[in-house]
Amino acid sequence: MDDASFSFRAVIFDCDGVMFDSKDSNIAYYNHILKHFGYPPMFEEDHNYIQMATGEQSVRYLFRDYPEQDEAEEYRRVMDYTQFIHKLKMEPGLEEILFSLKGRVKLAIATNRSATIKRVLDHFGLARYFDAVISSFDVKRPKPDPECLETILVKFLVGREEALYVGDSEIDAETAAAAQVPFAAFKNSSLQASFHVCSMAELAAVLKNGK
Repeated sequence: MDDASFSFRAVIFDCDGVMFDSKDSNIAYYNHILKHFGYPPMFEEDHNYIQMATGEQSVRYLFRDYPEQDEAEEYRRVMDYTQFIHKLKMEPGLEEILFSLKGRVKLAIATNRSATIKRVLDHFGLARYFDAVISSFDVKRPKPDPECLETILVKFLVGREEALYVGDSEIDAETAAAAQVPFAAFKNSSLQASFHVCSMAELAAVLKNGK
């Protein structure tokens, strides 16, 4: 891609559902916590919630009818996440687009993941591409509050219209709207967005052509 024609100075990625298909990994992760306390696996209708929420929010939601909410959250904080990383599936074309953008635009992640994001990036060798990674541990108010995006804008010294946030959920769309940052909906045509893309190749075209 020709950097002179880029439409944005910064590209900010959500993690789950954009960079990775994490559904199987997240289901195994939270079912492990439930099993540790002697409870059955989560219901299928819970799957979408855990994809968007923070780790703490997910645990408290799943244990809302159980007395061990605090104990489960403490267990989540200390348990070893690495046993679930192998279930993550990296989005095709992700590393190629990161490689092509590195040094030409600022790259960041804004995610409701907590400390697990560092382990994921290290495992897949992607940490070197990003100029900033903001997790739920790095802000007082996680998504859909715009604090994560606003923190990145300040760090990068870029205006709101100069950044593009790429996400896949309603929470991501709300976050972008609250921050007044253009939003690219990834594989989710139901979201209100400036752009809709279904692949990293389509995202690359948006970045180059602005449409």
